[in-house]
Amino acid sequence: MLLFQSTGDKNFKEKRGMKRIKIKYSWRYLIIIGGLFCFLAQTGFAKEGPVIRTQGLINPGGNLNAGYLLINEMRIYLNPSTQIMDHRGIPIPTTELKPKKWVYLELEKDLIRNAIKAKKIYLLPCYIRPEEKRQYPFMK
Repeated sequence: MLLFQSTGDKNFKEKRGMKRIKIKYSWRYLIIIGGLFCFLAQTGFAKEGPVIRTQGLINPGGNLNAGYLLINEMRIYLNPSTQIMDHRGIPIPTTELKPKKWVYLELEKDLIRNAIKAKKIYLLPCYIRPEEKRQYPFMK
């Protein structure tokens, strides 16, 4: 530092000040860019939304050929990866899902299409009261 001042470089302090300003502002830019990246990456890295678990009665008016059921007055979409099982966990065909039967559902909300998709459907023998839920391992 003394070497530059003794040789007559009068702009040394100004140059040094400019470097501090550039460094100070570059950190702010990096923080802003990093924050934007983290904010935008949240939607890109999220694979699945939270799982919603509920039981309900199948309402008439659903259309299995179109790929949806009406359960508790909600339109629940089925896709090929939807698992349909009885209350013991044994896979059953979709033709067993008839109106006025009780089902337990594991659902996820599709934010892009604003739809509710079924991950798993369990056909129940009747309505399951909260104190009876421990008899069925899939009810959490």
